[in-house]
Amino acid sequence: RCRVLHLQLWGAAVPLNVCKQGFLLDAEANIGACGDWLAAPSVEGAIASGLAMGEAIAGEALVSSQVPLFQAFQAPAIGSFAEDKPAAKAESSREKKGVWNFAFGANLSPWKLRTKRGIAPLEQVPGKLPGWRLVFNHKGGMGNIEPLERCTAQGEDPGAVHGLLLLLKPPDFEKLSKMEHEYVTTEVEVEAYDGRVIRARAFVSPKDYRLATYPNPPERYIKLIRDGASSSSLHGEYQAWLRTIPGAQQRGAEYWDHAARRRTGRYQMALERFEKILRGHGVGFSAFNLWMLYVDYGFTLVALNRFEEAIQPLEHGLSRNAAVPHGQNALGYALASLNQLQEAQDVFARGLEYDPENPVLWSNLAVVWMAAGAWQQAAQGLEKALLIEPDNQVVIHNAVLLKGVAQTGQLSAQPKLDLFFSKN
Repeated sequence: RCRVLHLQLWGAAVPLNVCKQGFLLDAEANIGACGDWLAAPSVEGAIASGLAMGEAIAGEALVSSQVPLFQAFQAPAIGSFAEDKPAAKAESSREKKGVWNFAFGANLSPWKLRTKRGIAPLEQVPGKLPGWRLVFNHKGGMGNIEPLERCTAQGEDPGAVHGLLLLLKPPDFEKLSKMEHEYVTTEVEVEAYDGRVIRARAFVSPKDYRLATYPNPPERYIKLIRDGASSSSLHGEYQAWLRTIPGAQQRGAEYWDHAARRRTGRYQMALERFEKILRGHGVGFSAFNLWMLYVDYGFTLVALNRFEEAIQPLEHGLSRNAAVPHGQNALGYALASLNQLQEAQDVFARGLEYDPENPVLWSNLAVVWMAAGAWQQAAQGLEKALLIEPDNQVVIHNAVLLKGVAQTGQLSAQPKLDLFFSKN
């Protein structure tokens, strides 16, 4: 027997008891190490998980392997968690033609999944996940699922989460993972309405983005779920339960009280870690995933108001993968702060191509238009942002300033730009 250290690299992990993945043994230290690779990058993920790997190795005394911080090492694979008996009865979450995803939130809506996100499942079948509950304790009051034994939400419990099993092409699942990058994936066994038991990947909220309470979901969001449940022909009893959940018209401070937000003052620490990796102490980076590092490094520089330094890494990372709205927004933020208004406008517009309902991108684009004196365009941008998120304080600030222009002909204060990791 040996102690096993589970290393999560940059967040979003698949549980090891259901994935075919071995682990490594340092025989002299009698400690095993197993690792998961990322489905979704973020600065907070870098601080919270991936960049803690070196410290974790050192803290667990893997000294005999002589592993330098942030470098890989070779050791014999001594076992696999794939033989778990209860999981063996289920079909694999990854088939030759695609990946099974269990949708329980906004992705139940055909409009959201197919029209807005451009994802067309190869197959879909309704199903239920017994022993779990739908809750709304993700940042902003968004959806999450929790095992009943861990869930402390009040009110009636339907006994299972009902949703859609979606068989997605691997590129579509990767695309969806990027869109849901504040979530991590877990594998669950879902009982399909047609009698199959299918092992699927579900997006669940990590600790850093879980709220301290269980608030009511935003009205617009719960309506998407109800409409999706109806169009998916989920069981009537479950649809009736969804109709009992009140929707929130406004979101107060409790909707944003999560650990990642409380850690936003740690950008300097993140910057030091990123620079250490860039000096050659990285683990697992290749041409396929190197963009993650550059985008988040540039994002951190923007958060520290080091705009000129941020532009090169952001442009480099986004040239490898442009479909990163928070990266496009950070680049636009840097350019606007340097008064490069045309370039900033183009970048914010490009970000909106990938995330057309993002209030921060619309608000930032409006700030650029305000700086250029394009008041009508700015009004349209802020109107769009307020329709999407009417209680966003930065958007409200900018809208109040613009309203004052109509009365005085000039801005009474400086409009505010904003950053984000993602918006659902």
